[in-house]
Amino acid sequence: TIHDGEFIGLIGHTGSGKSTLTQHLNGLLKPTEGVVTVNGKDIWSKENEDNIRQVRFAVGLCFQYPEHQIFEETIFKEIAFGPKQMGLDDEEIKSRVYESMQYVGLDRSTENKSPFDLSGGQKRRVAIASIIAMKPQTARLTNSKHIPQTCKSTNCKLAGRSAAYLLRKLVFTLYHF
Repeated sequence: TIHDGEFIGLIGHTGSGKSTLTQHLNGLLKPTEGVVTVNGKDIWSKENEDNIRQVRFAVGLCFQYPEHQIFEETIFKEIAFGPKQMGLDDEEIKSRVYESMQYVGLDRSTENKSPFDLSGGQKRRVAIASIIAMKPQTARLTNSKHIPQTCKSTNCKLAGRSAAYLLRKLVFTLYHF
């Protein structure tokens, strides 16, 4: 059980199952045995299985190379993709995009730039901002060594305890130690 306000670290060698566990928690993988619960509910029960999208909205997932998650043509569209999938209105989407851009230290003047023209660190900021814009209850950040590298600037508040401002739970998965 991961309680509100907790920061959890999963540490292990390559192939030890860290990513597999993380993907189960987000509902990307269905367990062959056992139960995965989010907010006390079995996410794969017959009554909840049809609502698996809601689990994915509640549990943000940033993969090992967050810049590989990027696919939209502008930074704004990339960050707005998740909130649009949630069915939010345009004003709420805009608000969330700008708030998350500010949170990770991306200047609003870059919103119409292609994310593919950015540096690796800036691409990671975009990927992280896209998760923050969905305001998940829990975030799973795999291979989190990139997070401190990405968020060294004082403008980026994701590094350290201030992440609790947006997220009730944060799980880091470290691959190399």
